[in-house]
Amino acid sequence: MSKPMKYFASLGVHLLPSGNNAAPLGIEIRSEKRTDEELLCLAELTAMGDIGGTCRIGRSLDWFKWRFDSKSQRSYVWFSAYCDGKLRAWAAFGTNDWGEISLIDMCGSDGRALELVTSRATRRAKELRVPARIAVTNDRGVAHALKSCGYFRHGTQRLIVRSLTSRTLDGNIHLHSSWRISSKDVDTF
Repeated sequence: MSKPMKYFASLGVHLLPSGNNAAPLGIEIRSEKRTDEELLCLAELTAMGDIGGTCRIGRSLDWFKWRFDSKSQRSYVWFSAYCDGKLRAWAAFGTNDWGEISLIDMCGSDGRALELVTSRATRRAKELRVPARIAVTNDRGVAHALKSCGYFRHGTQRLIVRSLTSRTLDGNIHLHSSWRISSKDVDTF
């Protein structure tokens, strides 16, 4: 993309709404590096939304460390929502190799908290003048939070799967509705 195009794309992104940024009473927003305990809590929170027969990339403490640690070289910025000391939602973004696209990802058990952390992450990305933000999801709660913050659907991605194990999975890998896909599952785009 040429410099003038990047400039105009950046201006357009900054005109989009970012959602409601006001935290309701009882919800505390934190923006800090995640500890191992919090990463384990993120893995559990992510799995809470799964119903029987859901297919997804396994989420473990090691996986979260691999994906979001400094070794990923994406300089992730985190926002977490806590209610009564318990993690209710999180959102993170990090720039790709070119620093032009921010991959935003979020998860939550509380719709309002999810919208709030998505809004905070979106506003922070705007402050850092990230020219474009991309999210990938087929989770309706996450899609709603993204829409409330000015994101719009740009189409669908093809999902091609193949079982890499002799183990029988709970879900049918051939049914799109069995899968839960999010930005953190996508390395390159």
